[in-house]
Amino acid sequence: MNKSDFLMNSFNNIQELIKFFEQKSNILLVIYGFISTAYISVMKKLKFSNFKEFDSLGDFVKPGLVLVLSIIIFIILIFQLYILIFHILRPRIANHYRNDEVSLFYFGHIANLEKDEFIARVNSAKEQDFDYEIANQVYEISKIAKKKEYNYNKLAYLLFVTVMLLVVLVLFTSL
Repeated sequence: MNKSDFLMNSFNNIQELIKFFEQKSNILLVIYGFISTAYISVMKKLKFSNFKEFDSLGDFVKPGLVLVLSIIIFIILIFQLYILIFHILRPRIANHYRNDEVSLFYFGHIANLEKDEFIARVNSAKEQDFDYEIANQVYEISKIAKKKEYNYNKLAYLLFVTVMLLVVLVLFTSL
């Protein structure tokens, strides 16, 4: 395998990995829809109490815990949706090019060129220039994939926490 083939294979493998994280994130989005539906149905069943009518501190414990749990679940759900939308599903741009650098492989740079200028640069480039361009892009998408992986793993952990808190909330409200 020559260097160009190796770089293109690496590029394609990393792109597939990014797609994989995004597909798994879409599944998480569906799961969050189910969790939100369950959360809303639990919240609809709750009745507000007048705290002034409580005779003892014991009367306040259950409604207080339900209130705190429901607020925590709501905040965690909103945080998870934020991570999902803005850190995984939102397209990433390249951050590791110099300001004066114009890549023939990065769509952001290509879009800023005139068509004739882009074609002229491609025609004048040497084989080693293409390897350099692909290597730069492999680096960029590796950084993107690493961030998506980190955020997906964070969401998987928070999903578990959210489900456990929702179960506790359901148990408290059914007592």
